[in-house]
Parts: sequence; structure tokens; C-alpha cells
Amino acid sequence: MVSRSGHTAQSRRLQHNTTGFGRMLMVLVAVLASAAMALPAALMSAIPADAKEVSGQIETHATLSEHTIQDTVAVQLNLDFTIPNHTVHAGDTATLTWPSGYVSYTTERFDVKDDDGGVVAVGTCQRGDSKVIFTFTDYVDSHSNITGNVALAFMVDQGHKPEKGKQPFNLQFGGRTITGGDLEYIDMSHDDKNEKFAKYGWQLPDTRDTIQYALRINGAGVPTMNNLTVTDTLGTPGTSYIRDSFQVQRGHFIIDDAGQFDLDGATDVTDQYPKPQFSADGKSFTMQLGNLTDGEGLLVLYRVQANYTPANGEVFENSATATYDGDEDVPRSWTVKWQSASGMANGYNYAIDLSKYDEDGAALAGAQFTVTRDRTGVVEGTMTTDAQGHASIGKLLADDYTITETKAPEGYDTADPVHVTEADLQHAPAKTFAVRVTDRRTAYAIHLTKVDAADANTKLAGATFTVTDGTGSVVGTMVTGADGTASLSGLALDDYTLTESKAPEGYNLDTKPIRVTKEQLRNDARTAEVTVTNAKTPTEPTQPTEPDTPDTPDTPTEPTTPTKPTVPATPAQPTTPTQPRAATPTQSPLAKTGAGIAAIMAAALALAAASGILYLIALRKRIR
Repeated sequence: MVSRSGHTAQSRRLQHNTTGFGRMLMVLVAVLASAAMALPAALMSAIPADAKEVSGQIETHATLSEHTIQDTVAVQLNLDFTIPNHTVHAGDTATLTWPSGYVSYTTERFDVKDDDGGVVAVGTCQRGDSKVIFTFTDYVDSHSNITGNVALAFMVDQGHKPEKGKQPFNLQFGGRTITGGDLEYIDMSHDDKNEKFAKYGWQLPDTRDTIQYALRINGAGVPTMNNLTVTDTLGTPGTSYIRDSFQVQRGHFIIDDAGQFDLDGATDVTDQYPKPQFSADGKSFTMQLGNLTDGEGLLVLYRVQANYTPANGEVFENSATATYDGDEDVPRSWTVKWQSASGMANGYNYAIDLSKYDEDGAALAGAQFTVTRDRTGVVEGTMTTDAQGHASIGKLLADDYTITETKAPEGYDTADPVHVTEADLQHAPAKTFAVRVTDRRTAYAIHLTKVDAADANTKLAGATFTVTDGTGSVVGTMVTGADGTASLSGLALDDYTLTESKAPEGYNLDTKPIRVTKEQLRNDARTAEVTVTNAKTPTEPTQPTEPDTPDTPDTPTEPTTPTKPTVPATPAQPTTPTQPRAATPTQSPLAKTGAGIAAIMAAALALAAASGILYLIALRKRIR
């Protein structure tokens, strides 16, 4: 790590003697700045003819951000002021004069505003000038009890340096002498003569958003450095490289009388090297610088720009690494603290205090939050609530922030993001804004399926269960429907017991309690799946039926005596046949009728007798 002071000699040369284009740019900026400083008077309401320089009316109190200062390193003055009523009017001016040996660090026109955006005064300063002038608006005529503060950056006057050592820092403001305490002007620490690679940077004070960086290679002057490659990475979101700002200078580094490196015989050799290769996201670059011989050194210069206006006191991180001869040098990092004039206290001096509760007002421990600055997307810090549900974060700029709960206490859902505005912080008592966040309990569920013990495909309706929580309190009942399922939702994360109070019809009651644990509920669906079986109630065997007693057979009827057939009547005497003609007469069958009838009657009597005998035999068997 190179000391903050290690860039002094070279940065002085770079800041005052850059390329021809750079000099033209600086002249242009100076012209524009001068024009800008002339605008306040034209933009303000008409200045009364009796406008005057304020002398002695404004009460002030001054403090310094540091009590030591070195060449090219800025220090911030914080000046609190109170304007007595009816003493200062529109158009009046108040001049701040720096102590001998010190001058303004930036060229700026800035407004001193109240919390609602009303402009109290307009300040103007010029880099290298010994004065800062404030011009008051008609705000001072329409408001009472006005108080405020300004922040101003100053540096050592290189043409008229202060005495070495500790001296009272006395300045003039509004006709009064005020002191910011003691300030010690000290020598820069000497650069390391054995240094092979270093990185440093500084704010370009004539811009509102740009930082100049430098990579110093082979300050030690080793004879050769082969296959030299440098890699640089931006450490602050919302910043980007100005790609056409890259410049390579070659020469030999020497140590000056102040013990600082200076590039002797510096020559612009930018065109002799490949352009830097940027990463896909534009947040880093790599440069191939080939071989160095004869103890040569290189100075690689480039600029980085913020895509917003930095706040006063904001820090920017950047790091770089060099590799050569197959070895890698220790990564070098550099922090630039932005210094600007401001009419508001924008330092890292605001805080957020968070309280975490559930819907019943109980404090919740273990909730984790990130705090992101909206302007840059940078996570400024994290918070975790303690046993009292409290967490806090400090050292915040006055800006807009988003508080996001990344982990809720177990059994609770994460809350929606909370937005804190710049106005919230500025209006907060003691510059600490209080936030209350409420978490809702996570809703869990139990889903039960009731099936036949012998056939899981048979779903059972009508099973009733009582559900109790870990304390034994009944939280609900479940009754399976036609599909054999039942659900109970809206449950807290707890252990539960299901007890069957009624079995499905035709099935035995299952008296064994069913346990549902927290682990079963901890899943993406937040639902515990439970399957319960029931065995059928066995059927009672039926008693065999006693056979009926057979009925007593009726006494057979005595067979009747068969009716004696009547004797057929004697047939009538046939008439005397007509005498046939010539034919011989044949005997008629009727001549035998008497004998045929007798035979028929005998057969009938025999049949009747046989029938009677057979009936008697059958009757007798039946009786037996």
C-alpha cells in the first residue's frame, strides 16, 4: 500500500503540466467557472442599492476534518452559522478569507439551501484563491432565526506555503475572526526507493465528477521488466473509465529533494502501446506493456467518471495489479475522498435505527437487512436485529436508501422493502431516522389422505381428526371428503398432533396419534403431506339356520272300488240286407262284437287292480 502522500511530486507536475489538450481544457473550465460565478447576481432577485458586506453580525463556529495537512491533500472546513434577525438583507455579502498559506481546493458555485430547497445564499470559490464569497437572497428578509452550515475544501498554497509545524487555523468570515483549532503542516512521507509498482489518484477539482488515476511502474529502476501487464478494477459502482483519457509516459524515475518520485525526461509514448482491453461489464481493463529495459519507468494515466454528482465526503475505491517476469506484484489500491463546497452537512453522519416486530407487537430477533444507497446501488451495510428487535447503521450520507429484509426470523415472511429519503434523514431528530418493520407469520398447512390399509387406491371419506399444537391446544379439525383428503391451513410453524376421533364407516378407529413436525412443514410448499390408513371392521359370522321339522303326511285315501263297467246293450237286429247282385257275401266284423267287449272289460279290471296295489305300496313307504 502506497501512502496517501506518495504521489505528490508527480501529481503536482501532472495537475499543472499535462498535455496541450489538458491545458486548453483547464483554461476552458476556468473561463466557464468564472462565467458561472457571475451568474448568481444575475439570477437572484434585484439587489438593493444599499446592499453591503456583512460585518460582525453572523455568529459562527468552525471545525476541521483533519488536524494535519500535506501538499496537494485537501482538508475540509465545516462552518456552522447563525444569522441574527433583521441584520442581513437580500444582496448583502459575507466573505470568508483563508489563513495565510491556504487556498480553496475547488472552483464552484453552490447554493446554501434550507430543508425545503429554499436558497438562503449563493457561494462562489475559485481553486487557488484565498476567498469564498456568499451572497444572500431575499430569503433572509422573509425568515427568522436562520441557522445553517457550509462545508468547504482547502489546500496548501503552493506559491506561498504556511510554516511547518502546528499553527492556529484562524480565518475571517463576515468581519469576524474565527478559529478551527490547530492545523499542522507536515512534510510528505518519502516514497519507497525500492518500489516497483504503485497506484494513486486524486479528484480533478475543476470537475464535478472526475478522478485522475496514475500507475507508476519501476520506480526502483530495475534493469529489466519483461512481459509487463497491468490490470485495473473499479471498486465503486456507478463509475466508469473515460476510455479516451489513457496516456502512457516513459522516462526514468528519480527521487527529488522532498523524497518524492519524479519522472525525469518524461515522453508521451501512448501510440507505442496497445489500447487497454476492457472487461465485458466495463469495470476493469488490462494493458500489455511489453518489456522495460535500461531501468526505464512508465507512468500510465487515466480518468474515471461518476455517473452522478458525488456527495461531499464520498469515497471512491480502485485497485490495480502488475505482473512481469512471471511474477505478480502485490495488488495496490487507492481511495479518493471527494471534497466539494456545499451548503448542507453531507458527511457520513446520518443513521437509521430499525425496530422489528410481529403483528402482535412482539420483538423479533435474527431478522437480517441490507441497506442500499439508491443513487449508486452500493450496499452500504447490513443489520441484524437483537433480542429486543433493534438494529442500526450509521455513517450514512444524506441520500435515499432502500432497506431490504434478506432473512426473516423463523416462522415469518420477509417484509416489503422500506425506502428512506434524504429528507427523512435530514429532518430526523439527532440525524437518526427511526424505521419500524412488521413481519407477518408464515402460513403453513397440513394435507391428509385417508386410505384403506389393504388397498391404498381406496380412499376413505368421513374420517375425523382433531389437531393440537405443541402446547396441546386444539387448533382445528379435519374431515376427509369423498376423495379421502382433508386440509388445515393458516398454521404457525410448530409441532402438531393429529388424533382420529371418528373412523370411516366400516373401518376401525385408529387410536395412535399422528405426529407432524416443523421439519415436515419446512418446504417450498409449506405443507406437510400425511397419509393415514384404516383397517376394515371384520364381519361377525352368521349362526346356521335350524332345519324345519317335516310335516306329517296325510293318511292316504282309501282307493274307491272301480266302477263295474256296464254291459253294453244288445245291438239292434240289423235289417235284412239287400240281396247283393252276383257277389259272394263277406262276414261282417260286427258279428264278433260280443267277444271283444268281454275282453276289454277284463283288461280294465286288471289295470285297476294293479293301480290300487301300487298306490298301497307307495303309501306304505311314505308312512315309514
